[in-house]
Parts: sequence; C-alpha cells; structure tokens
Amino acid sequence: MGSPDNAATTKLFFFHHHPSMCNDLFMGLKNSCKLWPIACGRLDVLLFGHQHVSKVGENKGGVRFVLAADNSPGKAYAREIAVSQKTIKVQDVPIA
Repeated sequence: MGSPDNAATTKLFFFHHHPSMCNDLFMGLKNSCKLWPIACGRLDVLLFGHQHVSKVGENKGGVRFVLAADNSPGKAYAREIAVSQKTIKVQDVPIA
C-alpha cells in the first residue's frame, strides 16, 4: 500500500465486521488493532457493516471516507460510491 508505484491508485478495504472494534469478539474484526497502523494515511475508503447502522465519516483516522452500511431491505435508498481516478463521490440514491 505504501509503495510509490501505488500513489495514484485509489485504495478501498471492504469488511463485514467492524475494523475499529478491537476488543469485541462478536462484532469486531479479528486483529483489527493491527489494521490501523497499516491503513492510516494510506487508505482512501473503508467499508464495513455488521451492525446495520448507516454512518458516513470523512477524514477519520487518516482515511478519506469511512462508511458503515445498514441493512437495505425495506429502505427507500442505497449508498452509492463512485470512484474515478482519485475523485471519490459518496451519495444516497433512491431505490426504484
């Protein structure tokens, strides 16, 4: 991730479990405490779910976007993440 050859590449991590819950055996990602020193300042988008509570954070822990997903059944919207070069656009869009 830190290679100069990858500087122009947008970096995304996808997880089911929460990567910031270090001491929660059921909700947290195993070894998540080791993730932040690796990802901090090198990651553009971090995506996860599991608790099904929708949240959007910008510039959290050196990550440009931190997105927690909710459960989509019965929702009138979905979260869309568009990546083009180093431009990242996050928006909620209606579900038809």
